[in-house]
Amino acid sequence: MADPVTGAAIRIWSVNLVEAGKTKSSKKVTELLARIDQLEKELASAKADAFRSTINLQPPESKISASNQPTLRVGQNWYHRGMAIVSEDGVKWIKSTTTQDTTRFEKHLLGSAHLFSCINYPTYPSSGELLKLPDISLALRTFNTDTSSFLRLGIGLLDKSLFTETIDLAYAAFNPNASQGHLAARASLLAAFTVASYLQTSAEVASIDAQAIASRAQGLLDRIDGFANLDALQAILLLYKFRVATGQYGASGALLSTACRMVCALDGHMKHTTPSKAAPDMRKEHIRNLFWTCYISDKDMSLITGQPPLLADEYMDLGDAESSPAQELDEVMDNSVACKYLAFVTGDRRIGLLKAKVFRVLYSPTALHITDSELLTRIRQLDDELENWRLNTCSLLRPKLGIARNSSVYGSVRTCLRAAHLQLEYNYLLTMVHSVVRRLGVAHDPDAGLPEDIHRVMHSSIDLALGAARNTIHVISEPVSVLKGKTWYTVFHPLTAAMSLFVNILIHPTSDQAMTDVEWLALASKTIHGLAVSCSVEDLKYLQQAGDFAAELLKLAEGAIARRS
Repeated sequence: MADPVTGAAIRIWSVNLVEAGKTKSSKKVTELLARIDQLEKELASAKADAFRSTINLQPPESKISASNQPTLRVGQNWYHRGMAIVSEDGVKWIKSTTTQDTTRFEKHLLGSAHLFSCINYPTYPSSGELLKLPDISLALRTFNTDTSSFLRLGIGLLDKSLFTETIDLAYAAFNPNASQGHLAARASLLAAFTVASYLQTSAEVASIDAQAIASRAQGLLDRIDGFANLDALQAILLLYKFRVATGQYGASGALLSTACRMVCALDGHMKHTTPSKAAPDMRKEHIRNLFWTCYISDKDMSLITGQPPLLADEYMDLGDAESSPAQELDEVMDNSVACKYLAFVTGDRRIGLLKAKVFRVLYSPTALHITDSELLTRIRQLDDELENWRLNTCSLLRPKLGIARNSSVYGSVRTCLRAAHLQLEYNYLLTMVHSVVRRLGVAHDPDAGLPEDIHRVMHSSIDLALGAARNTIHVISEPVSVLKGKTWYTVFHPLTAAMSLFVNILIHPTSDQAMTDVEWLALASKTIHGLAVSCSVEDLKYLQQAGDFAAELLKLAEGAIARRS
C-alpha cells in the first residue's frame, strides 16, 4: 500500500490538475492523471519491496551498521584508509588484532546511542500528580533572587528577575482549563527543581526525586502541545541538560530538537538591538542567550552523531558570537555540586562556531569524499583557527598544550571550573580535527604504501590527537586541590579520549607508547568506575555501563599487545 502522506499529496495534486483542466486542454490533464496513476503504483511497489526486505534481516545483536557515523558518544574513528571502526569490517579487524571475544564491544556500539539503553525512563504520572508543585516556601528558598545557591551557579538557563515572574505564575490559582502559559510556567519550575535536586544545591532539594519530578515537567510540556514561550523553552533546555548529565541520550536528543525549533519560533536566531531594562526586551535578550545554548548543543550533537545540524549557519544571525555573557559562579561552591557542574556549563560561543565549521568541512557527507590534499589543507586551517581561539583566551583560563601537573594556580572553584571546561573543549576539538587523518589513502592502491610526505603529516596529526586524549583523561582523573580530591563528574570526554587511544594501540601494539597508553586506558576505566561508587541513583546505570565499556576497551587493547609480544 502507498505511503499515506505521499499518497494524499498525490491525490491533492490530482484534484488541482482537474481544476486546472477547466482552463487547459483535456488531453494534457488526461496525460498527467495517467502519470499520477503510474506514480502511485510505483510507490506501492517500492513500499512492498521495502517491507519484504526487512523479513530476512539479521537480529540487531548480530550486526553493526557499516557506516561512517558513530553509534554512541565516543567520536568517529577510522583504523585504515577510511575504514570505520563502527562497522562489520571494523569488528572483524578488532577480532583479528586482539584474538578476543568482541561480543560486549559490539553490544556497546550497536544502534544509535544505545550505550545506555538499559536505563528505565520513569513513566508519566497521573493527571492529579502532574499538577502538583513543591511547597511554595521551598520554591522561594531555592530560587530566591538574592540567596539562591542554585541561581548563583550561573548555568545560564535562567534569568534571576524573569524567573521570579515564572514562580508567581506557576503558583497562581490553578484550574483544569489553565492556559498553556500557566502550564509552561509550572513545567519550567519543575524542571528547575529537577536540576537543583540533581546538583544537590541544598539538603531540602536533594531529598526530591529528580527523575520523578522531571517526568512531571515532561508531562506538562506534552499537555501544552507545541506552545512556544520563554518558560516552555527554559523547561525543555533544563530537562535536556539533566538528561545529558545522567546519560539519557535518546531522551535528550528529542528535547534538543524541540528546543532548536522553538527558539527559532521565538526569533532567538535573530540578533536584536541593545535591549533596555524593560521586561519584553529582557525576555528577548534571555531568549537570545538560550539560542546560543541550543546552537552549541546542536553542534555537539552533530559532531558526535554525524547527523546534520538543526540550526544551519546560513539561516542564523551569528553576529554576537564574541559577546558571551559572563557566568556568575558562586565562589563558595560546595564540592558535591562542583564535581557535577560541567554538564551544565554554558559553552563558549566561539567554540560553537568552530564546532560547526569542523563538522561542515570534515564530517559532512560531502567532506567524506574530498581528496587527501584537500583534507590536509582543511585540517591545517582548522588547527590554525583552534590555536587562534586558544591564544585569544585569557591567560589564566587558556587551555594548556601539554599535561599540567599543578592545578593549585586556579585558586577558586569558579576559576577552576571554567579552566577545566575550556581545557576539555579544546582537547575534544583537537582530537576531532586531527583524528580524521586516518581517512587518508582511500584513493590509493590498498596494497601500496602511502607516499612518504602524506605518511609523515599523518603521524604528526595523530600525535596531536593522542596527546589531547591523554590530557583529557588527566584532567578528568586529577584530584583537584580546590575540590578537595573530588574529580570532575563527566563521562563523555574520557570515553571519547579512551576510544582514540584504543584505536591507536590496536594499530601499533608493539610501539613504545602502547604500554603507556594502556595505563591511560586503565586510569580512564578506574576513574569512571570510581564515580559509580558514590553517585546518585540517577547516574548509577549510566556510570556502570560507561565504566564497563572503558574496561572492555582496556581488555581488548591488552589482548592486542599480548598477541604481538
